[in-house]
Amino acid sequence: MRRVRVPPGLRRPARTCLRDDRGPPGVRPRLRVRPRRVAVVIVDTPHVAVVGAGIAGLSAAHRLHTLHPDWSVTIVEASDRIGGKLFTARHDGFVMEAGPDSMLGTHPAGAALLAALDLPLSPAAGSGRGTFVASRGRMHRLPDAMTGLLPRKPWSLAVSPLLSPWTKLRMAMEYAVPARAGDQDESVASFVTRRLGRGAYQRLADPMVGGIFAADPARLSLLSSLPHLRSAEQQHGGLIRALLADRRDRPSGARTTPAGPPLVAPAAGMDAIVTGLADRLDGVSLRLSSRLVGLDRDGQSWRLRLVTPDGGSTLAADAVVVAVPAGVASTALATVAPEAAAELARTEYTSTVTVSLGYRDDQVPARHRDRNFLTPSGEGMATRACTWSSTKFPGRAPAGHVLLRVSLGGPGRPATQGLTDDELVDIARRELLDTLGLDAAPVVTSVSRWEQLMPQYAVGHRERMDRVHRALTTHPGIALAGSAFHGVSVPDCIASGERAADAVATFLQPQGETA
Repeated sequence: MRRVRVPPGLRRPARTCLRDDRGPPGVRPRLRVRPRRVAVVIVDTPHVAVVGAGIAGLSAAHRLHTLHPDWSVTIVEASDRIGGKLFTARHDGFVMEAGPDSMLGTHPAGAALLAALDLPLSPAAGSGRGTFVASRGRMHRLPDAMTGLLPRKPWSLAVSPLLSPWTKLRMAMEYAVPARAGDQDESVASFVTRRLGRGAYQRLADPMVGGIFAADPARLSLLSSLPHLRSAEQQHGGLIRALLADRRDRPSGARTTPAGPPLVAPAAGMDAIVTGLADRLDGVSLRLSSRLVGLDRDGQSWRLRLVTPDGGSTLAADAVVVAVPAGVASTALATVAPEAAAELARTEYTSTVTVSLGYRDDQVPARHRDRNFLTPSGEGMATRACTWSSTKFPGRAPAGHVLLRVSLGGPGRPATQGLTDDELVDIARRELLDTLGLDAAPVVTSVSRWEQLMPQYAVGHRERMDRVHRALTTHPGIALAGSAFHGVSVPDCIASGERAADAVATFLQPQGETA
């Protein structure tokens, strides 16, 4: 077995991604790196600092550079590469995603960026033989065309062995459950149990929500994670009523699902988005291995205090986009905006692990081939989800091979922190044996750790973020972006970065016009 190692937290993957002005073989991003200890030349045009080179920060820089190519933009990144959670490992024809493996192709911000980058895209194929829930030693197929925790095809629910007869009856009674008035937040578990019953929560909502958000549904904010469920209740009186209204309002013969592929990915891998953005940031400066530790007001400008391997340094900017985890942002804002910093410090994070395993075709038993699955938190398994990557997207495995992706960890799961790569691979293999009967040794593995990087949107999250933004209204020139605020998906982060760029551009526009 040959193993591709991805360092813990992807803190130092300089050998495979952008470092200074070099890129992966065949890729030459044109980001200009400002050498350390070189004085910044003061110019008459506005200077914006973007802190964080994940997808939100890169999207903010791209937006600013597109709207105002004459402005000076500097990206400050704590690690020694750009891309954040968008990282793709490649080995012997296997294409293994360390972070997100796809994105919603119908999201306006994501679709617009993909179009601007002109990347060849692959739509996600059907989920092989379906998506299953692994529970009590058996694989139970999820009802087809799930929408809002209810299937668009009611008969698929009626015949599903995943749910007991009482659970199905209780879900049907949702039609008669009165809608809750007001817009007060509640947990996803509270909402689903209230409207559909405990069985639906345990067998449907828990594995589905855990697989997507790596969160505890009993603490996860409904309004911040699944607001469309509350909208369905308020607008139509319930989930079943909303489905019926949708069927009634749809023209005869119309599609029951949105046109276009719901999930897409660059054909070359998700990191093609990163290199595509880098290629369009010609003239934008980049400071790698520079960690933001403080932000101070300096007259009409901002002064960023940075820590680098060579010691401390500062950077002056007219405006700042802060696109980093909430804890880092809280530390940076503690002096200038203590109220915002205090609210940001309350944001919790969890750790997750992604294990990719490649096999030869002849090693995989036919009985459970191509079965993607989720697991409820009560099963005692570290695995939240398993995806057949080579079935989902073409080109993810060489001919005659398959690639599986196992997501481990999260609230309510056995701890994965502190385990070695070998131990994590052993856990993934043991649980693949229990669920899929897959006992063979993989020909390649890749382990990616995300230590305290998945934000947890606890009940009241939206109100807390509103207080953060209100506290920053007295500090014009600072804008926040990233997964900590209004969505954890790749398109959500793209939109967050672009909104932050628009906010600082609006603030600087008069200055830019007179420069």
